[in-house]
Amino acid sequence: MPVKQPQTPEQITKFGHIAIALRKYLTKHSMKKVDLARAIDGFSSAQVYNVVNGKHAPGPKLREKLSKATGIPESELMANETTAVAVIPKGPVGKMLDQLQRTDVLSFTVNGNGEARIKLDVTLPIETAKPLFRLLLDTGVGT
Repeated sequence: MPVKQPQTPEQITKFGHIAIALRKYLTKHSMKKVDLARAIDGFSSAQVYNVVNGKHAPGPKLREKLSKATGIPESELMANETTAVAVIPKGPVGKMLDQLQRTDVLSFTVNGNGEARIKLDVTLPIETAKPLFRLLLDTGVGT
């Protein structure tokens, strides 16, 4: 069985809103992904799963069938044309981020409301972490 790969920032930016809309539909109707896949004739479960998991946007034919099955307008099932850009700030925080080991975890997701969830799981000396704390407090996180 292939290892499940997390979404890339580019996939989240382009396809995340589609995945969120479909997941809301599934939750509202107490359905699973497999139920939706079965309701869409002519497409494999993998194709439907990739769309629901935010890996791809549906093509024109799948988009039409998903729209009919869910009531979600086709226009909401199209990929965004924007791209995600990661910017490492200059200064102590940027230096700290640049020095993270591959075993450290920095991830984010963006929901349909335009809110970002950032997860950072790293152990830092307090002197290195202070600039990051200041940056987060300045943005209103933790207040």
